[in-house]
Amino acid sequence: MPVLLADPQIAAVPVDDADEPLVPVPADTAAPGPRPVVRSGVAARLAVAQLLLPPGRRLRVVEGHRRPEDQLAIWHRYAADVARDHPLADAAEQRRLTSRFVSPLEVAPHVAGAAVDVVLVDRLGREVDLGTPVDATPEQSGGACWTDAPVPARRARSGGCSSPR
Repeated sequence: MPVLLADPQIAAVPVDDADEPLVPVPADTAAPGPRPVVRSGVAARLAVAQLLLPPGRRLRVVEGHRRPEDQLAIWHRYAADVARDHPLADAAEQRRLTSRFVSPLEVAPHVAGAAVDVVLVDRLGREVDLGTPVDATPEQSGGACWTDAPVPARRARSGGCSSPR
């Protein structure tokens, strides 16, 4: 099992502010509407990643920086689901289970502008099926949302697009 962001050994790592300003994501990665903001270093890495994609594929940034109150709302919403699904788990176990999917506020990279949620799109702007919708919980995705989940289905590997949601 990977070490979760809620693990005390993660929270114990000192954080040094790199003094990077929050900037809008590169225009060619932004979804329609207001451009999400991220740390300048993240924006630079997104621009490079975009250039390295195969022809006909693009990154679309769904979310970047989150306000602390938004992070807490996501945490509490999912924690309620975990509590409902695991009523016999004690508080520490419910926190661990919740942190499999949502970072606790004190270590949440989105709050620092240091994380992005992205999807891959084709040349027409349609999302490529990567095996699970963005933001699908472990329960909703059958575990396919994990970073080390098995390779998605053949359709995803071939670049097929997901059906509209």
